[in-house]
Amino acid sequence: MVIVGVMAGLAVAVAALAWLSGQDGPRRVTLSEDAEGDVRVAADRTVTPSSLQPGSVFRYRFSVTNDGGSAIRQLAVRSEKAATGSSETGLDVRSVSDPHCSGTVRVDCLFPKLGPGETRTVRVEGRASRTGRAGDRVLIHTFPGFLTHAPHGDLTYEVVGGEAVTTGVLVDGTGSGG
Repeated sequence: MVIVGVMAGLAVAVAALAWLSGQDGPRRVTLSEDAEGDVRVAADRTVTPSSLQPGSVFRYRFSVTNDGGSAIRQLAVRSEKAATGSSETGLDVRSVSDPHCSGTVRVDCLFPKLGPGETRTVRVEGRASRTGRAGDRVLIHTFPGFLTHAPHGDLTYEVVGGEAVTTGVLVDGTGSGG
């Protein structure tokens, strides 16, 4: 029984560390009812420009706001591209405006403290897939959460609040003949 508990705890810690380091892998996600109403995420509805050529640069921004009455510490925010059409699945991140964020195939932010009423806005510059086809969509999901320490030293990632979606579309592509 103890060995099973230790192995389960190790699996959760590895998943949380994979999330922090930007590696793909399983992650334990639970909803936190306590923080659900305190964190709000918003994002541009479309990338700029919204009509993209293969390999072209686009921009979007997202913000996270603490609507609660006390500071939130160690707030994590992830912005990642969903797989759509024939496009590559990763987000090709060129630059991120906030020093608490980084990214290459997605944007990961870890804000040490977000005070009551405080909003952080992050501007992202990315590059559209070079191998996409006309009509392929760029679909980016941005969602907040935070890492918590569970019993036995486990780390869990808790989603707090909803996600925001940003889109764009390729108007020409390498596989479209045009």
